[in-house]
Amino acid sequence: MIKTIINDDEKFLKILHGLNTQFYHKVVTTKQIENYINSQSGLDFNAVFDQYLRTTQIPVLEYFIKDHQLQYRFTNCIHNFSMPMKIIGIEDWLSPSTSWQSYDLGNTFIDQVDIDPDFYIKKLKVKE
Repeated sequence: MIKTIINDDEKFLKILHGLNTQFYHKVVTTKQIENYINSQSGLDFNAVFDQYLRTTQIPVLEYFIKDHQLQYRFTNCIHNFSMPMKIIGIEDWLSPSTSWQSYDLGNTFIDQVDIDPDFYIKKLKVKE
């Protein structure tokens, strides 16, 4: 997921090589690794690390579609969790959080959400 969110294979590979160089034969903490990935990617993955490293909960993307609007949010996750993600058939990245959000589908017709398989997320279609 982190590789997909960074969306730059060269940068991600550089981060992996940098981890090996920076921490070669050292005892390190999780926080050191997290800070390195955050600083080298230029992105804040703290919520992602907290969700996926410190809980066993798999986030659930709850959604419904009404009047060409996709309404969505995360549940079964840490307080104020948010993470950019891709939905198959939608060009834009969405950034769901624990609050309901809306995305204008325009002329795109979908009746269900299919999550990009690079994301470890469950989905649940709910009633409005």
